[in-house]
Amino acid sequence: MDDDPYVVISVVNWNGREILSECLASLFGTTDYDNFDVIVVDNGSKDGSVKMVRDQFPGVKVVENETNKGFSTANNQSFKLALERGAEYLLLLNNDTVITDPMWLRAMVGVAESDPDVGIVGCTVREPDGSIHYAGRHFPLSKHLFGDLTERYAYNRYQRNYSPEGYEYVDDVTGAVYLIDAAVIESVGGLDEAYSPAYGEESDYSCRAWDAGFRVAYTDAVEVQHSRNESSARLDPIYLDYVQVRNKTRLVATNYPLSWVVSAVPGLLRIVAGFFLQAEDGIRLREEFVEQPARSARYAIAYVLYFLFHAVNIALKRRSRADVATLLK
Repeated sequence: MDDDPYVVISVVNWNGREILSECLASLFGTTDYDNFDVIVVDNGSKDGSVKMVRDQFPGVKVVENETNKGFSTANNQSFKLALERGAEYLLLLNNDTVITDPMWLRAMVGVAESDPDVGIVGCTVREPDGSIHYAGRHFPLSKHLFGDLTERYAYNRYQRNYSPEGYEYVDDVTGAVYLIDAAVIESVGGLDEAYSPAYGEESDYSCRAWDAGFRVAYTDAVEVQHSRNESSARLDPIYLDYVQVRNKTRLVATNYPLSWVVSAVPGLLRIVAGFFLQAEDGIRLREEFVEQPARSARYAIAYVLYFLFHAVNIALKRRSRADVATLLK
């Protein structure tokens, strides 16, 4: 419909030509929503991704970076272009997602349009086998504080994905399919590039949106399929673990009340615990750490040094809040 709010969809890509092609083909071939444009921000791909987009999807705006600038920086480029184009909404869409529901975008925009308090909308992301990859989330996520160590305990709302019926205010939704009202961008700015290359930036952004007076909503009316996590799979697993734990700790240190946790300590314990696997014959070191103990130790040291050097910056960015849970009241 011509009166549909104008949406700009941002897709960040790094050497993901095949999954990007599948994502864009499903997006354009399935979506029943006329008033949207797509921006692909390519982070220095060497696999012909840019040529593929220009050849197969000529209507897509391509931003070509010479190097991998990370998820936050690349999406911030789309933020700027979206506002310049007069977009009413910007939607972050991972390049490893597949659209299967023609009404997905209309439903997500409909949630935002129906509630003036809502500034961010997320949905269910499912694996090909039907299991939930991401849904809504409530803070404080125990996994943010203690990593996989909490999986031995019974389910609680702070531990796993949260999937209410209909739509409901939550603290956070996945950045894989993340609809943002332009008013939020104008109020709080872009993603924090300190989370580069990836992980944690959308959760930080949700906190900032909450603090600015907007609400984050999860809807079960939309399901998007997660294809395969190809970009992360290409990264060194030790480095990937380091980045994930570092950024989760930064998220906690920036957004969680100090009364809840001394964030660096659980994060460091998570680094140490991550060296091990529970096997039938007991606890043993993970294979990659056995093979590369020096690199593993180096990343553990890098974690500590990171927070020593960034302590002032994190302190300046800390949100002033007594209890995050009061935001939902």
